[in-house]
Amino acid sequence: MLLHIVKNLIKRQELISVGDRVVVAVSGGPDSVVLLHLLDRLRCDINFSIHVAHLDHMFRGEQSRQDAEFVCRLAASMGLDHTVKAIDVPGFRGREKISSAQEAARIVRYAFLKKTAERVGANSIAVAHNADDQAETVLQNFIRGAGAEGLRGMAYKSGMIIRPLLDVPRSEIEKYSALQDLTFRMDASNESMYYTRNRIRHCLLPVLESFNPAIREAIHKASHLLAVDDDYLDALALKAYDKLQNVNKEAVSFSDKALAGLHSSLRRRVLRLAIQRIKGDLRDITLAHMEAVEALLEKNVGSAVDLPGLTVYRDYGRLLVGFQPAEPFVREGEQVALLQVPGENILPQFGIKIEITRLSSAEAIKIKPGRWQLAIDTAVLPGPLAVRFRRPGDRIQPTGMSGTKKLQDIFVDAKVPRWQREEVPLLTAGDEILWIIGYRADKRWLVRHDTEQSILLKAEPLMSGRAL
Repeated sequence: MLLHIVKNLIKRQELISVGDRVVVAVSGGPDSVVLLHLLDRLRCDINFSIHVAHLDHMFRGEQSRQDAEFVCRLAASMGLDHTVKAIDVPGFRGREKISSAQEAARIVRYAFLKKTAERVGANSIAVAHNADDQAETVLQNFIRGAGAEGLRGMAYKSGMIIRPLLDVPRSEIEKYSALQDLTFRMDASNESMYYTRNRIRHCLLPVLESFNPAIREAIHKASHLLAVDDDYLDALALKAYDKLQNVNKEAVSFSDKALAGLHSSLRRRVLRLAIQRIKGDLRDITLAHMEAVEALLEKNVGSAVDLPGLTVYRDYGRLLVGFQPAEPFVREGEQVALLQVPGENILPQFGIKIEITRLSSAEAIKIKPGRWQLAIDTAVLPGPLAVRFRRPGDRIQPTGMSGTKKLQDIFVDAKVPRWQREEVPLLTAGDEILWIIGYRADKRWLVRHDTEQSILLKAEPLMSGRAL
């Protein structure tokens, strides 16, 4: 009996718990009406409550309006709370430039259902996808060239979405509807050959049934097997991701050697996790995109792949996911900022803040130069302190060297990306560079045991997106 099949599935997959409030998405069609009828019969047994939700997509004019009225009457006749709303999906599709009407409807529908669930305090949203829908989805994804994630089809539970009918063939739904003498609405667009899913349903599946009359069941079983394997690989990939990733607010980075050492199946999944973290989803990310990203591991530093919504960039020893390489650095004239000594110097044009304080001789000698702090001997400075960007031929004398070295060579040794070098601020005095802020200092201006006048400079990046 269908009621027991659905009840067992709900229990086995832990879709609904005692005390839950469930939003049931009801279009008015046979599948959703049967779903509502079954859940209504089970709600006292399991002890949960129901809120009916219906969205008029405004695609079919008067027919859509009548569907909404039907759902209102149905919910009221069952004594169930309900939310029915009309949203101009065609207008949304045009504004957002979404190519597919079905995709626009899906986005708006799920947003409406989730908002309704939040408003009524629901734990889950039940939708009426069945076993035939699963077979059609798997075939549609196969035709598109999907991997395991697409070929596993829909899950019994995805976030708040639950699918209590996912193991039920459409034929059983039709039998139940007839036995219970249920009324419903028919959507003529379900017969239109314009939509790929309908062509799969009415044209492809009947052909496949000539090879295997139980093709729907076979696809359904195959999707289950793939889901088990896919879950296992996802778990391995998540462990690898947590071990290898280095995250900041702009990018996820990996050691190129560590990535290259992973099996291709895990490597691709790890990269997908990084893309999802930066982008928020994997929409529009194709197999070709992933192959291009993996190929970066064999390319030169500076190579990049643009994906929808983000960029993957090959750096020195790293692969960065999400970091948008800067456009070629262009400035009108040279920017120079004189520093107030002592004082707090906020320099948004250079992306930094520099705080300067005076030091006693005893304090100064204890300060070790670092990326973000520096103590200098003010008695030997060749001019006032200032900050600028680099010029051709700039050189400094790093600690441990008897001669000077080009900034270009220092940046190469420090593996500073080429696009970033023009944005590194320099502390200067006269024509001399005292400090490549965030990197190296020139030893000629550091405090010594005989220093009598000194200052401490502490720098930090401003929250402006500039990477130092």
